[in-house]
Amino acid sequence: MSKKVLKLVLFLTGMVIVVLGINVGFGGITTLGLQGGTDFYTVTDHDTFGIRDNHVRFAGGIILAIGITITGCAIYLENAFTPMMIITTAFVIGGLARLSALDTGILFSSDILPSLIIELFGFPLLAYWVWRESKKPQSM
Repeated sequence: MSKKVLKLVLFLTGMVIVVLGINVGFGGITTLGLQGGTDFYTVTDHDTFGIRDNHVRFAGGIILAIGITITGCAIYLENAFTPMMIITTAFVIGGLARLSALDTGILFSSDILPSLIIELFGFPLLAYWVWRESKKPQSM
């Protein structure tokens, strides 16, 4: 039962991250709007914006690839240990990087805090769950 629930959690987590990756990877800084409005800034230097937007699209593509990998881990749970340890470590590091903003008003806002909690606590718990399940003998 636990493996089936873990597979479901991995699949749903992966699909959420796939959507986030598509939103940023194909929408750039403005995103495709899948997380809300896109009218939140004014471009004053179009050349620099284009360069930064392209870098953000690349990062979105990486997020998309991570989501696809997590979804794959749900399907091939027996091979999930190593990729999930790498991915969960990346999410914890990303969460810690958020703290560098040093703006508690934003960090503890309802827009960021849930993500921060998932990154710093949820992903380590998911890693532990994958580790625990990977130690159990595979049933036929």
